[in-house]
Amino acid sequence: CTDSSMKSEKECRGLYIDYSRDKKEVKRREWRRHEFHYDNVCWALLTLFTVSTGEGWPQVLQHSTDVTEENMGPSRGNRMEMSVFYVVYFVVFPFFFVNIFVALIIITFQEQGDKMIQECSLEKNERACIDFAISAKPMTRYMPQNRQTFQYRLWHFVASPSFEYTVLVMIALNTVVLMMKYHSAPTAYDAVLKHLNTAFTVLFSMECILKIMAFSLVNYFRDTWNIFDFITVLGSITEIVVDLQSLNTINMSFLKLFRTARLIKLLRQGYTIRILLWTFVQSFKALPYVCLLIAMLFFIYAIIGMQVFGNIKLNDESHINQHNNFKTFFSALMLLFRSATGESWQEIMLSCLSGQECEPDPSISPLTISPDHEGGCGTDFAYCYFVSFIFFSSFLMLNLFVAVIMDNFEYLTRDSSILGPHHLDEFVRIWGEYDRLACGRIHYTAMYEMLTHMSPPLGLGKKCPAKIAYKRLVLMNMPVDEDMSVHFTSTLMSLIRTALDIKIARGGEDRIALDSELQKEISIIWPYLPQKNLDLLVPINKDTDLTVGKIYASMMIMDYFKQNKAKKLRQQLEAQKSNMIFKRLDASTLPEDILSNAQPLPMMAHSAGSALTRGGFVALSPISPQELFLQPISSDADGGQQQSLV
Repeated sequence: CTDSSMKSEKECRGLYIDYSRDKKEVKRREWRRHEFHYDNVCWALLTLFTVSTGEGWPQVLQHSTDVTEENMGPSRGNRMEMSVFYVVYFVVFPFFFVNIFVALIIITFQEQGDKMIQECSLEKNERACIDFAISAKPMTRYMPQNRQTFQYRLWHFVASPSFEYTVLVMIALNTVVLMMKYHSAPTAYDAVLKHLNTAFTVLFSMECILKIMAFSLVNYFRDTWNIFDFITVLGSITEIVVDLQSLNTINMSFLKLFRTARLIKLLRQGYTIRILLWTFVQSFKALPYVCLLIAMLFFIYAIIGMQVFGNIKLNDESHINQHNNFKTFFSALMLLFRSATGESWQEIMLSCLSGQECEPDPSISPLTISPDHEGGCGTDFAYCYFVSFIFFSSFLMLNLFVAVIMDNFEYLTRDSSILGPHHLDEFVRIWGEYDRLACGRIHYTAMYEMLTHMSPPLGLGKKCPAKIAYKRLVLMNMPVDEDMSVHFTSTLMSLIRTALDIKIARGGEDRIALDSELQKEISIIWPYLPQKNLDLLVPINKDTDLTVGKIYASMMIMDYFKQNKAKKLRQQLEAQKSNMIFKRLDASTLPEDILSNAQPLPMMAHSAGSALTRGGFVALSPISPQELFLQPISSDADGGQQQSLV
């Protein structure tokens, strides 16, 4: 009953005085249902759907616990056991089944992506790595060409790791200073913090000046991070100038954001942070398509809402008011965006039902209600309108964002030993250490050292034996140019192919046929890729072309030959030594000069001239028979004990 003093339907008759407003008002008593109830299946489903969205459920819970007998008014806390129903429902449906629904959306999204590449033998991870190789470019270090100038020495200073670490320490200290400020602090305390902030601004300004002098003005602004640093410093200087001038006419407090913006520079430091940042950026490539789909949904529902609910009279006591209505397209979009976030969407729906007052028609003079809406505005179509919109927007469309991000973060649940596109940024960074001019080429002899400086699964690591590294280089088999250099793109693609085993010729397989087949598949997936870039990705080497694989294979063959030869000679010398030990000789029959010049039999001498010595394999070089007998005798310092030649 609208009069809370009446407890039954029979008593709910006549008039009563409403004291709830500023002025007293006489109203007629009415027996009504609550907006959300369980009188039939349809209303029960609507009530449970509203509760599952997390909006208005405390009020529904209160109404359920206050329920009494039929045709009787509510009584506070009459059936508290009904609260158990809502607790169980929240655990089972919003916390469990809704998340299953989200998981199904993610799985369906991934399956649809896999269907697009069923005709291609390349897997999703392989395609992502190749896509990275297509778009990757050498990191430009902007190193001065003349190494005898002051600019080069300055560049070497600002590009050194110690300089970067110093800047990071200054950012950390600046953050601590920003954290030390509090309200109603003493004047002296604020003055100290102010001077410290000014000092940090001066230091960061010096950093920008040094980098501009080292890189030159044009090259400095080619780097996005440098532009960010410059804007941050410029904003901090502007804040100091405004503070010194005491310009109180304009609120310039937003300039303090530039000081905290320096923390963003920490994102580019650290291997794990760079991987997360790269994956987050990759997610934005697919988000525009999801945003376009959601924009179409909002556009359609906004147009429908303007046509159906645009003539409802604005009422400040209702949820259709001057800030929340369907009068214009922009206001309809704002209302739908609010509903998509779940903010009192059910109250907006109830304010759009039939029986609402209508706005006067401005085309009729004097202003009267249009004849088409004499029975009132609003419609029960609002139930279908808002329920369908909440389902499509909150439960379906917005979860596509989660699907896109989860798809890019798939590597978190994958074996870490499998190469992924998030690993390839390390190659670009380490390549820049050897190709500081960013010409896209390095000498082939630097390949071994570069592989050992890259961690698995991309590289081999510093503890990898040279034999394994040389075998990896033989499989990579990049073409070597006339100046004995290898190309950036070819090297990166060769690393990807060997790590993921993408059409690598093994045994008696036709290498040229596999390379041609891979070129064909890449051209199908990336149809607009120029042939020049395709030849760099998958070069088809002729038998007469010089490649890295041929160079390192010949080095391995030569080293194996030396080791085999040394092994055979060692066996011969060991056999000779054994014969001399077990053969009985009469010392009296030997010449006196032989007995006096006798010395231990040497075995082998170490040589560092092997091709694999650099990687840890020490080859043994034999000693000729002439060297065995012509080496002089050396006596021990203590008592003339003979020394071994080994």
